[in-house]
Amino acid sequence: MTLRKKAYYSIIQYLPDASRQEAVNVGLILYAPPNRCVVKTTEDMSRVKRFFPTVDTRFLRMSVDAVVTRLEEESAEWWQSDNLTRFAARLANDVQIVAPRPMAYSGTLEKELERLFEDLVA
Repeated sequence: MTLRKKAYYSIIQYLPDASRQEAVNVGLILYAPPNRCVVKTTEDMSRVKRFFPTVDTRFLRMSVDAVVTRLEEESAEWWQSDNLTRFAARLANDVQIVAPRPMAYSGTLEKELERLFEDLVA
């Protein structure tokens, strides 16, 4: 029997107009308590460009990278999923983080990140 481990995932989205609630997934955060987190973002912004042709992809790349940097710098403050929710609520630009969702996985966190990334972002 394979041991299942508890984790949470959050999707990083580009949301240019919050009132319309139209977004494109551009990254994924996978957090495994008590203090393990991995993040992956898309390198190819062509999918975003298809949905939002006027987007400045260079600026978007910088915005996504800034969120990832903040995640890495402030991660010690949000090791619990409810704290990640508070972190996400403080984001005030077009790059947003969806509320964490619980999940279970077996194997490595990195392999699960790749699997989820393919399903939800790529």
